[in-house]
Amino acid sequence: LVFVFLVRPHIAFLFLCAFLFAIFVSGRVAASARVVIFAVSSVSLYFIFPVILNYIGLKDGFSFEAFSERLDDRVESFEGTGSFIDLQNMSIAMRVFTFLVRPLPFEANGIAQVIASFQNVIILIVLVKFALDLAANTSVLRNFVISALTAYSLAAALILAYALSNLGLATRQKLLVLEVLVPLALQLRSVARSRKRQKRTGLMAEDR
Repeated sequence: LVFVFLVRPHIAFLFLCAFLFAIFVSGRVAASARVVIFAVSSVSLYFIFPVILNYIGLKDGFSFEAFSERLDDRVESFEGTGSFIDLQNMSIAMRVFTFLVRPLPFEANGIAQVIASFQNVIILIVLVKFALDLAANTSVLRNFVISALTAYSLAAALILAYALSNLGLATRQKLLVLEVLVPLALQLRSVARSRKRQKRTGLMAEDR
């Protein structure tokens, strides 16, 4: 986490927030461990937050107005680029979808986007599987690690989706989400298959 902070402090900030969230969601963390993790994360957030503000260009302190103006400036900086996409009139869900899986093959413009679009199809399949497995096995969120990584993935996708209006840049930046989300999706797929096998074994035992 220290290394992540040195390279991308805003990502380290999201990880700490995800850890705090997981403390309250997970049912498998001992009370003493919750206190330690909460204390360490809270103190870390206190010292990290000023660094985050400076990193994203809010040197005069945080306010929703200043943050909104900063986002608008970033959007304007992408206008006129070949991969610019207007996100202003999109819903939250559509912004996240655009960030994670667009362009799709029928939207691709140029060889680079065609290659990226086929990668996005694979990502879309993984995300659909992840959503279905999570919906069918919500109890896995009581696992501290799974709940923390899920919270980080959702928060990072949401924030980056608002900050980026360039598909080329989004293709690179979404790796910050996918490098966590894809292994998490594979883990949930394994859990789902294991539970299905257990159910089948139980049914066969009852038949006997």
